[in-house]
Amino acid sequence: MSTLEEKKAAVAEAMKKIRSKAEKLGSDFRAGFGSEMEDSMRIEKIPIGIPEMDIMLGGGVSRARVTEIFGMYSVGKSTMAMHILEAFHKELQDDLVAFSPNEPSYDPEYRRKLGVTMDDRVCLNEADSLEDSLNYCADLADSKAVSCMVIDSIVGLGSRSERQTARGAEKDLDNQGIPPTPKTLSKFFRMTIGRIAKAKMALIVTNQIRTEGIGGTHTWDDVTAGHALKHYKGSSVKLRRIGGKDGPITDEDGKYIGFWTMAKLVKDKSGGIEGTEVKIPFIYGKGFKNTMGLISCAVTQEVVNKGGGGSFKWGDISAKGYWNFERKIIEGNLEDKLLKELYTKVGISFKQETPDDKRTVTKEDKKPARKRAKKEK
Repeated sequence: MSTLEEKKAAVAEAMKKIRSKAEKLGSDFRAGFGSEMEDSMRIEKIPIGIPEMDIMLGGGVSRARVTEIFGMYSVGKSTMAMHILEAFHKELQDDLVAFSPNEPSYDPEYRRKLGVTMDDRVCLNEADSLEDSLNYCADLADSKAVSCMVIDSIVGLGSRSERQTARGAEKDLDNQGIPPTPKTLSKFFRMTIGRIAKAKMALIVTNQIRTEGIGGTHTWDDVTAGHALKHYKGSSVKLRRIGGKDGPITDEDGKYIGFWTMAKLVKDKSGGIEGTEVKIPFIYGKGFKNTMGLISCAVTQEVVNKGGGGSFKWGDISAKGYWNFERKIIEGNLEDKLLKELYTKVGISFKQETPDDKRTVTKEDKKPARKRAKKEK
């Protein structure tokens, strides 16, 4: 073996044998050379449409990765997850999305107010246990037809053993050892993380903070669901309400209409800058996707000029006072135009897929690897 081409041919033959053995065992093994193989592993990002979040995440939510949204109660975790689901539903018209509301707080009327679509491209389930919800997620990943799945929340349901306890096996409450939920999640991620990546499915999970520091002093975050999620997630965003006089949002008549939220990128492996914090307004009935957040980010990025005395100017549109400027933007249906100009400046594109790299799924792809191997023989 003297030439490079002969060496590459030998390695290619070895890869072919390894793939054949893996398919016989029901595995999907992929291997290749250099950029050709790397292109298939490229991480695509889908913008949410919330400017501050998209900029912080480096362009949007990553496909083929697990994204965690965590925080205390009533900070907008479920709302943010539904905004992400709608973004995938809108951008990837040839794919399906899935929503698993594991908490009893899900309200279809609130979902409609947020503008989240619920049609025949949305898979909705109501699981009875954590295992049922996770198995549903794994099966959808294997189908390679779902671009995004939201689990709200990852610990909203108990395990099957805990469910049996609630049905009368009180003696199980005295059992000691590792709680069933972390063990179940650890096994789920070990078995499924590769399948999620190969399916290019974005898995969005919400999670709760068990405590925030000691004695009211914020020193560290302890989230539920054990250590498995900490290791396997690609991105992690913490939401918290801003306290004090800067927290509440009032309209021009002094009526409370929302609150300011601080979003912090705690972990990211795909282009975001860890530790970044951004302020996002939450408006009741609209969530995080609102005109106030758009204008606030446009001012920060100098797309909209804010002058002295509270004057605002964008192109030919100018107004004295924020509410007058917002009114002109809304009455002129200019939100989409302003968002497009803002994203163009910061380098974010809504169309992340091109005809050359768009994933197509055939009937053959949906068959188990073992059956495909038999047919090739």
